[in-house]
Amino acid sequence: MIRFFINLFLIVLLVAAGYAAYNLGYDTWKLWAESRDMKQQIAELTQKKEEFEVYLAELKTVEAVKREAKERFNLKLPGEEVAIVVGSGSSTFTVTTSPATWPSKVWGFFSSWFK
Repeated sequence: MIRFFINLFLIVLLVAAGYAAYNLGYDTWKLWAESRDMKQQIAELTQKKEEFEVYLAELKTVEAVKREAKERFNLKLPGEEVAIVVGSGSSTFTVTTSPATWPSKVWGFFSSWFK
């Protein structure tokens, strides 16, 4: 009878040790995957940092600052002319200078039926 309880105790101890080993292995795997993802993020951020450093080095020239101001803020130098190119059929807009009166609204409503 004592042998049975010793064997039962050893089996329970073995199951508990196996469960602890499984949890330890699973946690280790999760940490490894997280570490791999962090290394990938570090590599991407390092590449972005290098790109920004090149961009900042380029902005140290006057021509680059002028170009950036023109592109970002639509600025122009004195004496320059700006041309706006609109594609055909890309968009339509109407300019209203004063609010429409009710007779013109009624006329517009009925005239839209016959277009």
